[in-house]
Amino acid sequence: MMRFSSSPIPDSNSNLVTINVVQQIMTPSLWLVIVAASMVVALYVNPVTSVCCKWAFSDDCEDGELGTPCCGRGEKGCNFFCCNCDGGCRTQNKTRKTNSKRQATSTDLYNRYRSLDINGDGDVDEAEATHYARQIRQAEGFEFAAYDKDGDGVLSPEEIDDEPGV
Repeated sequence: MMRFSSSPIPDSNSNLVTINVVQQIMTPSLWLVIVAASMVVALYVNPVTSVCCKWAFSDDCEDGELGTPCCGRGEKGCNFFCCNCDGGCRTQNKTRKTNSKRQATSTDLYNRYRSLDINGDGDVDEAEATHYARQIRQAEGFEFAAYDKDGDGVLSPEEIDDEPGV
């Protein structure tokens, strides 16, 4: 049980009193519960695995072909941001000269996200996403809200990697 003195605590001891109060509140069993809960949450968090391919509207992809506008492969291709390329990126295998599927990495998505964040504030807002749409000459029909699923006015890496939908 915690006991508090009715006498004033001098300023020089205020840190000591704070530490004592925290030690009394944060018992070893409470620390164990916090650590266990953190571990459970960490197990259920899905890591972002994504393939973001180069957009090459007026440039060649690594396979030597023109981008459409992304350099993704597969029936679905890529989403608007040239991410979520489930078929991988079109690449040239130097030894066989055939297309090869590139491994998905979260680095692809991170790099795409940083390239969209023009002002460097860590967020991709509607103006930055629209700027990207104009760069790839596909601003017509682009709906920011279709990607901003949580409605917070900025796109997260997960929203950029996902399919549009409201």
